[in-house]
Amino acid sequence: MKDLKFKERFGHWVTPNDSICVMVDKLKLVARIEQDDDNTPPDERQDGFWPSKNKNDVGFVGKDNLPQFYNYDLHAHKVMDAFKADKWFYGVMVVDVYIRGSNDILLKESAAVLGGLEVNYPKISWKKSVEPNDYLNDIANDLLDDAIRAGYEELKKLELAAGKTVNAKAKEILDEVLEEIICHPDAKMTYDMRQKIEQAIYLLK
Repeated sequence: MKDLKFKERFGHWVTPNDSICVMVDKLKLVARIEQDDDNTPPDERQDGFWPSKNKNDVGFVGKDNLPQFYNYDLHAHKVMDAFKADKWFYGVMVVDVYIRGSNDILLKESAAVLGGLEVNYPKISWKKSVEPNDYLNDIANDLLDDAIRAGYEELKKLELAAGKTVNAKAKEILDEVLEEIICHPDAKMTYDMRQKIEQAIYLLK
């Protein structure tokens, strides 16, 4: 499953509930974006968010590298302004698993989850070729194996539960036949009894 990936991709602009999907055997996997409940601003989440000329600070960029300092400082302000204007947000990637069909049935909600993702993050001026949302597709693909595994585990539970139900029904039918034989030991095997036994055998296949 290592080479398996979502063929669809998240776009350059993503909103909550945007999703991509892929089909795998009996399963349909849907990766969607939710807004993180934690709305803590980036400068409080990330040590060293603000660049510094002080070598003792986490955000130290080198006291002799002023162009780099000013680039980082400008970008940090751009990020903060955009966050306050709701132009980007922290998101959560959630992968749900469905049983494929004309009407997909939800098999496992939140089969794989990762939060704290920067969605629609402002472009870095010195990395113009990099689309900020591209990494969301990488995250979705990284979560895919765990989601597939969880989906198959849930499917196995359902199949086992269905098997137990079928076995219970077969036992009920055979008990009825046995009761008739015990109550009427001299009676011949009737057509109805044969039909019940055949039904029980069919259920146990």
